[in-house]
Amino acid sequence: MNVPFSPSDRQKLASELQHCFPDAVVDDRAITAYALTLWMTHAKSPIDLTPYAAAFEALARELGLTVTDTPTGPEFRAPLGEGAFRYYRVAANHDREIPDFQPFTGHLTMVRVSLPNTTRQTFSTPIGSVEPADHLLATVDEVRAKFGPAVGPIERVDLITPPRFGGARFGAISVLLGYRPGDGATPSFYVLEAGTATGNPKVLFLAATLETVIVSYSGYQPTPFAGPTHVYTGKLAVSGDSPDLLRITAHKDQSSMPYIRLTVKFEETQHPIAVWPGLQLAQAAAIVLWRELQGVKP
Repeated sequence: MNVPFSPSDRQKLASELQHCFPDAVVDDRAITAYALTLWMTHAKSPIDLTPYAAAFEALARELGLTVTDTPTGPEFRAPLGEGAFRYYRVAANHDREIPDFQPFTGHLTMVRVSLPNTTRQTFSTPIGSVEPADHLLATVDEVRAKFGPAVGPIERVDLITPPRFGGARFGAISVLLGYRPGDGATPSFYVLEAGTATGNPKVLFLAATLETVIVSYSGYQPTPFAGPTHVYTGKLAVSGDSPDLLRITAHKDQSSMPYIRLTVKFEETQHPIAVWPGLQLAQAAAIVLWRELQGVKP
């Protein structure tokens, strides 16, 4: 992903992304994904994208990206290769209550891989790559070192995550399912990995049992409206060996009502869609910028 932005244009794109996602790492991959999406959807941009049209066209051809207009907005897809992986269609409903806004639902595809025991590795899947650098824990040994004292012996860990495609990744949430010896098909603990819209992992939240309700400080600032001292609650329902429904609430402090509720539905599928992560990044940024205009405060 190489688009020759001028230094000033690159800075303007980077500044807008950094403003929308304060704790994100805004690298060239994220900047290019954002700008390419704005160009392909004819969306408002902080820079004039016309001088880069030839580079955008070449990149879209290289990635096989196509755009289809749907009743809910543009849809990006790429050609789907073959591979023996498990996939999940994920629908994340965002309901901001303070101040009150109409809920919206974001869609993405996740892939499931089993973490290697000791040596970090990249998984090349038909819908993108699962890369060790995109996760805080990338081997079973690392999970054992981090959470073994809390959960006991760990035999296997499966990661369900948005992959990196064409250099871009939208990594707001991933799930680690943990198996103790003798668990069989159903995991006995899980870890939520929270991250940024640009694909950077930030914080791990452990549920030592499937019945555990996570209550923890956020630990980072995903948008201008959140804060590292805000309190998150989370509970994942598991069906068989798969995640089913994840519920998350965010509060300014332990005594306040939630200002946003997030409900994430997982549906396993044999027919995944290779979705362009830049679209999700651009949509998230547009929501942040619009809500700032509506007066939303941290």
